[in-house]
Amino acid sequence: MVFWITVWLISIAAYETLYLPKHFSYHKAQFFAYTSLIQTIRFMQFFLLGNIVHRYWNRIQKLFDSVWFFPLIATLALVCCADIFRLHTLKFAWTNLPRTTAMYTLLLMVVMFFRYNKKWFTTEHALGRALQYTGQRTLDVYLLHFLLIPSMPFIGTWLNAHHPNFLIDLLLSVGVALPIVAVCLLISHILHTSPVLGKFLFGK
Repeated sequence: MVFWITVWLISIAAYETLYLPKHFSYHKAQFFAYTSLIQTIRFMQFFLLGNIVHRYWNRIQKLFDSVWFFPLIATLALVCCADIFRLHTLKFAWTNLPRTTAMYTLLLMVVMFFRYNKKWFTTEHALGRALQYTGQRTLDVYLLHFLLIPSMPFIGTWLNAHHPNFLIDLLLSVGVALPIVAVCLLISHILHTSPVLGKFLFGK
């Protein structure tokens, strides 16, 4: 566990360098513009966290069940989100830590929510069946949604001109995302039902 946590912390440190322009400017080189290394630096930390949680799930569950853990991460999430969206007192010019902390605490809260309410996400319930079906098609959705995302820069321009509102931003994002995911699942279903496409696209 010490090894994996060390690698994870290094990945977080690498991610933070992207937001330290006074100290790190390596990612502005043309080489990074033609590769996916920036995306790797941004998201590798989450893959590593998932690896750690999967490897040491029994220990992680004990942490989730402790009396102090959820109040701690909920408080951190509230403080960091308040700073990001309203207060702007913790976000120094040389760090992105409030945003990073918010990402992790909110992610852990989602995992704890699904674990605590796991009976609702089994195949015995419609919601569970829908989410499990979507989960089995996650890679398909990830690959297909790039082809379906509409270009709507005028929405961002309007939000910036009228004081960005988190609730409106969230509703618009979900309103656009759900239809795109639905169409992706439909396309995926059609592709999977074809023996020829199933063989050449999915190895079936």
